[in-house]
Amino acid sequence: MIWLIAGGFFVILLILAAAGWRDLMSARSRLVSAKGTLDQIVTHPAVLNTGEGRSVTTQQLTFAVDEVTVARHIIGGSFPLKLARLIPVVSSQRSGLLRLVDDSATALTAGHNLVVEADRLVAEGKVNGAQVPIGSLATFETDLRKAGATISGLRRSSGGLLGPVGRARRQFNTLATDTGSRLLNDADAVGVGQSLLGSGGARRYFIALENDAEMRNHGAILSYALVSIDKGHVAVTDHGPILTPIQVPGKGVSTPLLLKSPAPTAIPPGTATVFGGLFPTQSWTSVNATADFPFSAKAMQDMYHQATGQSVDGVIALDVPALSSLLSVVGPVSVPDINEQITAQNAGTVILHDLYDSFPVSQQVVRKELLSEVVTEVVNRLSAGSFDPLPLAQQLANAAAGGHMRVWSGVGQEEGTLERVGLGGGPATNLADRTFHLAVENRNATKVDYYVKTALQQQVTITGAGTAIIRTTVTVHNGAPPGAKPSYQLGPDGYSTTQPGEYWAWVLLWGPKGSDQSRSVLESGLQLSNTDLDRIYAGETRQVVFNTVIQHAVRDGKLELRYVPQPRLTPPALSVTIQAPGWTVGGKATYAGSWDRTITLSWDLHH
Repeated sequence: MIWLIAGGFFVILLILAAAGWRDLMSARSRLVSAKGTLDQIVTHPAVLNTGEGRSVTTQQLTFAVDEVTVARHIIGGSFPLKLARLIPVVSSQRSGLLRLVDDSATALTAGHNLVVEADRLVAEGKVNGAQVPIGSLATFETDLRKAGATISGLRRSSGGLLGPVGRARRQFNTLATDTGSRLLNDADAVGVGQSLLGSGGARRYFIALENDAEMRNHGAILSYALVSIDKGHVAVTDHGPILTPIQVPGKGVSTPLLLKSPAPTAIPPGTATVFGGLFPTQSWTSVNATADFPFSAKAMQDMYHQATGQSVDGVIALDVPALSSLLSVVGPVSVPDINEQITAQNAGTVILHDLYDSFPVSQQVVRKELLSEVVTEVVNRLSAGSFDPLPLAQQLANAAAGGHMRVWSGVGQEEGTLERVGLGGGPATNLADRTFHLAVENRNATKVDYYVKTALQQQVTITGAGTAIIRTTVTVHNGAPPGAKPSYQLGPDGYSTTQPGEYWAWVLLWGPKGSDQSRSVLESGLQLSNTDLDRIYAGETRQVVFNTVIQHAVRDGKLELRYVPQPRLTPPALSVTIQAPGWTVGGKATYAGSWDRTITLSWDLHH
């Protein structure tokens, strides 16, 4: 009889366990569905750029909240899972799971409310007549900060949680941390944006127009525009080539921006060692040869003041890909003396290739003037139209992510925020002791960079002590057409090149701060090594190799490397392969892809 009772009790336990498992699997499927929705929204923010996209996202989040609510009811109402409270270890797993479900609902609800509020503010606060809605930005900053704080606060300890419950908690913590930090950074960016847009008084900015056909660290600065902003109203007050005299406001006289002596900008020792011979505080075409954009921008502010006696509050650097991003929002623009409309798709070809063929050498000043006129026409289009601010902000953020747009403020607190959120600063603003940056710069007066493509390939070897030995191969391919006729773009340039399409590359590799990199100097916060690749003729490819050693590269069982791209017309290619004899490596051994934005790679390593 006892065995019969025990057998029956065992059968009951099996039935209860099966029922409990069924309830858990049912709840799990709903939670997985909700998490998938949240992952999709976080990884594809561009869907929020349109009213239709925001409407669909709102519906998806509503459905996800409902799924989590049902999962909560299943777990809370399951009789077998209620009995689990009588078993200490199982009880803690149930409590941890319920807390995770509740936190998921809180995160989804915060996201839902933010999207609804964003849609309402966009409807009330479009960009009209070059007037940015400052009031709506202030409200949106508050909403972003509230959602970011709420989601960041959902990170909780996974201690004591086992198996799938512990793994799910850790995954949620990562998602909550990343999403919360991103929203808080966005709030900071919106906050500083209000100041930059003149919420506290009128601002004047020097717009440096960078030519991607003649590369320094960014494109060479050959044209400019001056912009005034007051309480969100944007107006271009002047524009033209650097060579053209500028009309000085309030003085009735014109003066060239070219300087006869350096501006009084302090040059850091490493910058002076590598770039001092280019006169970076006097020559506009060399001011951004360094990767230190805050230095370059401060120098531009000082150079403009020395040339004109006038002050600007900040500097905004834009290249042709950044203009393409703006054109994707405002639509095509027409400029006199350019035979076709400038669109997001053809801007690079028309501005950096076709216009060179349209004007003889004696009229290249006209070509430079046309570039600044394109910028002015884009601002005029903003003045004449009504635009959803979210896609406009998204395009500017994309341009900044690739380095195609940089912003510098003369106000220290604003500049700190710009650097932290990725709108300004140099390559060493984050993880300086793990960061690489490559620039291939034009040593001549030609405009061959339109045809040049670059690539960085790294072989990373980890020693038993955790030291990283890194061999970096830089490839420079000159795609200029062989046998072409002499031209202003292809040369010869009258200084050093002797054949059309000939390219002299200055290859500069910034390695991690504190690393051992041959013949390097501390510059832009990193270790800079450089070499020349002379006479790369049309159609040829050349390579150069650098060696870097990072002591104690593996920290807390992880190797992390960060790569900041040079903003070229065609993004460089990036390939990184890791080999670690004696280590177990988590993650793919090789990464390969387009280097169109800052990329951080990480691997888990264990003996």
